[in-house]
Amino acid sequence: MAEFDDLGKAKNVINSLFDLRAELISASPMLVEMLKTIELHEKSCDEISEKKEVILAAIDEPINYILSIDPGNFKASYAMSATGLFYNTSGDTRTIITSYGNKHYHLIEEYDEINKTEIIIERVLDILAAMDGDLYKHMKIAKSTYGEWKADAKNNSDLSKDIRNFQDNFKGYLHLRRVKKNTTEGVKLPDFSWSKMADAIGKSGSGFVKTLKNQQCVNDKLHLEFTTIMKLTKTVTKKEMDRFFKDYIEHVYTVLTCIV
Repeated sequence: MAEFDDLGKAKNVINSLFDLRAELISASPMLVEMLKTIELHEKSCDEISEKKEVILAAIDEPINYILSIDPGNFKASYAMSATGLFYNTSGDTRTIITSYGNKHYHLIEEYDEINKTEIIIERVLDILAAMDGDLYKHMKIAKSTYGEWKADAKNNSDLSKDIRNFQDNFKGYLHLRRVKKNTTEGVKLPDFSWSKMADAIGKSGSGFVKTLKNQQCVNDKLHLEFTTIMKLTKTVTKKEMDRFFKDYIEHVYTVLTCIV
């Protein structure tokens, strides 16, 4: 026979299920995106069968992370982390696909259609809004400029200036987090080190520190691209500029999911 206390326990079970539903609703857009991304990788393996193992190796970390998730204890943050791990691999996947010629370029176009830049920016802004007001403001400016750039009201130099401004502030923020975490008061502040920053503030488990360290090359490459384009010492097409911008937005999202 049920005890009176069992009524409270039963309510707790139901409320836990409601909590799980809320997490699933919040994560649904990311879950759909990940499902489509996985299906795209299946298609890539079929079309470029000779590179199947290389394609699979490139997405080893996000796939293993997803396989480690317990559906009964699911949190929306797990989906956020998984999408960040996928973005970390996107450059490798594109390189594999493009090395096999234009006939497979539609796979990259499908990837870009699944992982829309504007949606990723909104996710970045949601994280920044709760994390740092200045970074949020600078990303809002970059987002606005990106919209004007798409409408041909701003040029490549304008967009490079605003996104690089965010980039410089973001790098400073990451360094400050490291300093606050492992620098004793009164001790000379350390110079910026991407590797040491990753060790200090990267989340434990699931390869987050490794992923964060891998993002250094993305940051450095795009900082150089934005600088030269901003200064008009390099000319790129609109398509190339769009790729640089998208790569950087994915980079920011990946970094954020490795530290929050």
